[in-house]
Amino acid sequence: DAGKVAPYPNPSAKPKPKPNPNPNPEDIGGALFDARSLAELWCNTVNTVASGKPLMDIRAATDFQIAAAPAPRRYLVFVNPFSGARKALRAYNNVVLEVFAQAHVEPLTVVTERAGHAQEYVRDLDAADLQAFDAVVAVGGDGMLYEVVNGIAARPDAAAMFAAVPLGVIKGGTGNGLAVSILKEIEEELDVLSSTLQLLKAPARNFDLSLVTHGAEDSAAASTVHDAASASGFQAATTKVNFLSLTWGIISDIDIESERLRCLGPLRNDVYALMRLINVRRYPGKLWIYEAGSAAATPEPKDGAPTLAAAAAVDLPPLSEPLPLGQDVNGRGWRLIGDTEAGESGEFISVMVLQCAWIAHDVQAAPMANCGDTGVYHIVVLRGRTSSMRLINMFLEIEDAAHLRAEHADVVEYYKALAYRIVPETDRGIYSLDGEVTLTLTPTLTLTLTPTLTLTLARILSLILKPLR
Repeated sequence: DAGKVAPYPNPSAKPKPKPNPNPNPEDIGGALFDARSLAELWCNTVNTVASGKPLMDIRAATDFQIAAAPAPRRYLVFVNPFSGARKALRAYNNVVLEVFAQAHVEPLTVVTERAGHAQEYVRDLDAADLQAFDAVVAVGGDGMLYEVVNGIAARPDAAAMFAAVPLGVIKGGTGNGLAVSILKEIEEELDVLSSTLQLLKAPARNFDLSLVTHGAEDSAAASTVHDAASASGFQAATTKVNFLSLTWGIISDIDIESERLRCLGPLRNDVYALMRLINVRRYPGKLWIYEAGSAAATPEPKDGAPTLAAAAAVDLPPLSEPLPLGQDVNGRGWRLIGDTEAGESGEFISVMVLQCAWIAHDVQAAPMANCGDTGVYHIVVLRGRTSSMRLINMFLEIEDAAHLRAEHADVVEYYKALAYRIVPETDRGIYSLDGEVTLTLTPTLTLTLTPTLTLTLARILSLILKPLR
C-alpha cells in the first residue's frame, strides 16, 4: 500500500548478525581472547602501573596479549590486634589480605603481642632482611606506626633504612590521624579498603619526621623538624621520633585519660571531652618557638633522595641552657609565647604541635599542615579565659577547623615554627607524641566508674550531641 509507512526498523534492511559466543581467533586479530584473559590483562596491567614500572614496559591492550604479571611485592606488615575496638585484625584478614592477593603482594605478617613489639622487631632485624621488603606497613592506630618509626630510628643505620624502605599505614585504629590526613587529601572514604588501595597505588613521598628530646629532671621538651637524611641524635636515650603531633593540655588529657573508658568504644572521647571541657584545667608554663619567617620552604628532593629540611639549620641549645630571643632579617628566630616578653609564665589550656592536618577522623586541627610535607610545625595554642560553653561549641565544630575562625582569635593562636621548646611549671600534665604517652609529670586523674554510671553518661552525652551535630 502506497498509503502505509513501513515500521521501524525497515523490513527490507539486513538484520545485524548476532555476536558469536565462540569467536574464531582469526576474527580478533589472531589472538585467543576470552573474558578471563581480558580480566587478567587488566589486573596485571593495573598492578604493573601501581608497582611503579614505566608505561613503556607494559604491553598495549589493543593487541589482546595477556600482560605479564608483575613481580610480587614483599611487605613487612605489623598488625595491632587491639586497635579499633579489637577489629583491626579481623579487617586485615577479611579485607586487606584479599586485596594484597589480587595486587600480587606477599606479606610477612607480624601480629603484635605487646607494647613495643613492632619497635623491637624492626630495631633488631638484619639490615639485608629489612631492605629486602618493598615496604613496612602498620595496621592499627598511629601508635603502631610510631613504634615502627622509632624502631628504625634506634638502628645504627637509621638514615639509610629510612631512605631505602618506604613506610605505609592502613587505617585500623580509633585515632589514625596520618591515615585520615592521607585519605582526606585525596577525598577518599575513611575505611580500611580505601586505605589499602591508596597504599598500593600511591608513589612513595618524602615525609617530615621530628626529633623530640625531653628531660625528666627539668620537664622540658624541645624539637626540630628533620627528615630521614639526618640520623644524628637518634640514639639519645631521651629522644623520640614522631610524624604526627605533640600535644600538651586538654587534647592529650582526653586522648590518654579516656583510655579508662574503653568500654564505651569511640564514644569514650566524647564523654571524657565533655568532662574536661566542663572542668577546664589550665597548665602554667612557657612555650618558645623558632619562627619560620620567609625561609620555611622545604628543599625539593633530588633523585628521589630525602633532603634535610630547613629546620635542620636551627641550633638547639641543651635543655638546661636559655634560648637566644630575637629574629633575623628573614623573620626567623626564637620567640617566647607567654603573657609578657619579660618571661612571665602563661596558662595554657592546650598546646598542639602539628605536622598533619588531622589528628583523628573528626579533629581537623591544622588544615594548613596538609599531610606532613610542609617542612614546618603548625602550632595551635589555646589559652586565656573563656567559658566552658564556648569551648564545647568550639570542639563540636573542630572537624571544620572552627577553632581557627576569627571570632576565636582572643583565645586561639596559630604559629608556624621550625623548632619549639616547652617548659611546664606544674606538677600535672601529659605530653603525648602521636597519641602515645611520652612524659607524664604526675597522674592527673583517678577515675572509677561503675558500669551503670558509665552507660548513663554515654546515653546522656549521645542525647546532647545528636541535635548539635
